Amino acid sequence: MKVDVISCILDLLQSNQKVVLPGLGQWQTNNHPAEIKTDRIYPPYKSILFNEKADGSESLAQCIRERYKISKKGADQVVQRFSKLIINRLVNYKEVYIPKLGTLKSGSGKTLNFEEEQPNLLNMAKNYLPSFGLIPVEPKEIQNTIPVKVTPNPIMASTNKINQSNTSSSNPAYYEDEKGCLARFFWPLFWLLLLAIVCIYGLKKCASLSQSVSGDKAGLVNDNTYSESNDGNSGDQAGNANETNSLEIFDALKEYLLSEINDIPDAIFEQGCIIIVGSYGKSKNVIRMKSQLRSQGKDVYTQVLPNGLTRVGFNLDCDRGMVKELIENARNNINAQAWYLKPKIKVAYR
Repeated sequence: MKVDVISCILDLLQSNQKVVLPGLGQWQTNNHPAEIKTDRIYPPYKSILFNEKADGSESLAQCIRERYKISKKGADQVVQRFSKLIINRLVNYKEVYIPKLGTLKSGSGKTLNFEEEQPNLLNMAKNYLPSFGLIPVEPKEIQNTIPVKVTPNPIMASTNKINQSNTSSSNPAYYEDEKGCLARFFWPLFWLLLLAIVCIYGLKKCASLSQSVSGDKAGLVNDNTYSESNDGNSGDQAGNANETNSLEIFDALKEYLLSEINDIPDAIFEQGCIIIVGSYGKSKNVIRMKSQLRSQGKDVYTQVLPNGLTRVGFNLDCDRGMVKELIENARNNINAQAWYLKPKIKVAYR
C-alpha cells in the first residue's frame, strides 16, 4: 500500500497544525494579516515556516494512521523512513526538493534553510486574490458655534414675526434636484458586481490549482505500460478513420485477409508498408522501443492517438509475396503482437 506523506503534511498545515519530522525539525503555518501599502489594501494569506527546534508533535503519524487505517507502529515507521530519505539527500546533495512544499537546503554552520514553493496550496491567496485601491476622503472643516442665551423681548419678538412673514412671502425657496433610485444606487451596485466577478474568478483559479496540485504524486513513477491489440473493430478503425484514399477501389478502413490480398492495388504496396509493434502510455517505453528499432536499422514510425497512447512501428518496403514473412519476422524478433497498419492486412497469430 502506497502512503502519500506529503498529502498529510499539507492537510495538517492547512488546519494550522505543526508537522514534525524526527531529526530535521518542524513546519508550521504563519498567518499574514491584510496589509495596506500606499493607496492599496492587500488580502491576508498564509506562508510556511521551518524551524529546526521541534516540540515532539505526533500529528503526522496520527494523520497517516487515520487516513490509511494502519497501526501506530506502522505509521511511525513511515514517518521515520520519510525523514531518513530527506536526511540522506541533504547529506549527499546539500538540498532536497519536497513536492508541493518547498526546498530544504543545508547551509553553512550545519543550519537548514527552507524556501517554500511559490505558489502552493497555502499561500495561493497572495498570488490569486486581488488587491483593492483606497479612495482618499477630503476632510471637511466644522465650525464649532457656542450658543448665546438671549432674553426675549416682547416688542422685538412681535417685530421679528412681522419681518419673517414679509421675508417669507418675498424670498423664493430653492430645492435640490431629487435623484432617481437608479442614480442613487448605481455606483454601490456597480462596485458590488465588480467585487463578485473578481471573487468568482479567484475561486475558480484556486480550485483549478488545487486540483492540479492534489493530482500529483509524491515523486514516484508508475511504470504502467498499455498495450493495444490489432482488433480491427476497435482502436485500429478509430485511429485510421481520418485517412484519405486516393484510389476508389481500395478501402483504407477495411482490414483485408490474406486471401483478399489480390484486391489491394499495386500502388498501395509501392508506397511502402507500416508494421506497428506496440502502443504505450509512458514516454520512457516509447523511447525504449524506438531505440530497439533503430538498433536493428529500422525506419521508425510513431503516431499519437487521441486516447493518449503512442503507436510505435517502422516503415519498410513490401510486396504481396512478402507480407506474411515480414509480419512473422517482426513477431518473432520484436513483439509477438505486431500487426499491419498500412496496408491493413490481417495475419492470424500462431
